[in-house]
Amino acid sequence: MSTSSQLTDWYLVRHAPVKDNTGSLYHHHDPASILPPEYAATAMTTELPKNAMWYVSTLARTRTTAEALLSALPAFKAPSRKNVHYTKYLKEQDFGVWQGLTFDRLWSEIKDHAPHNWSLMAAQTTPPDGESFLDVIARVSGVVDHLTKLEPNRPKVLVTHAGVIRAFVADAMNMNPDQALSLTVDPFSVTCLTHQAKGVTYENDNTKGGLGGNWQLKYLNRVFA
Repeated sequence: MSTSSQLTDWYLVRHAPVKDNTGSLYHHHDPASILPPEYAATAMTTELPKNAMWYVSTLARTRTTAEALLSALPAFKAPSRKNVHYTKYLKEQDFGVWQGLTFDRLWSEIKDHAPHNWSLMAAQTTPPDGESFLDVIARVSGVVDHLTKLEPNRPKVLVTHAGVIRAFVADAMNMNPDQALSLTVDPFSVTCLTHQAKGVTYENDNTKGGLGGNWQLKYLNRVFA
């Protein structure tokens, strides 16, 4: 038996809190964030790896969070600008015409859909002109498949959104999507997973990969404030 493998850590950062976020889905699709205190950004950078590739959602709240973290990184950890990439594929779930509705109004729209104990809507619920959580999982799965092939030996930092992080964990850990929607992902938190490119192999056998899949969840929702 051989256990030759390649391990890569992925750090999933949820953006800092959003301004004026009360009583509704975000008033519009691209609100600003409240920048974290300098000490909190500095504390988070102690968790983040050096020599990492950074991938950031293109929305304002993730861009400003990423810039705060990049500014707080010590020089030996800071990536070059060519290793910081902004991508629309890490954007939050698109709530379509429901974006900006008060929760009371939203309830009137979703009351006939499948209920969920921990989320505004179940995984299969699709807002008009928007995405379901199942759609987000499919989108994120495609992004991860692509990024695992780029610089496979280097750790990854993704600055993104709660829905994307839940989708990432659901896909990596083969979770039921509605169970994944119960995961807490707080603003300005880090979730870390390790990817194993090669698993256990057995001599004189075509079996490749051991039980348990290619991902390990190291920690979830480590908060810095």
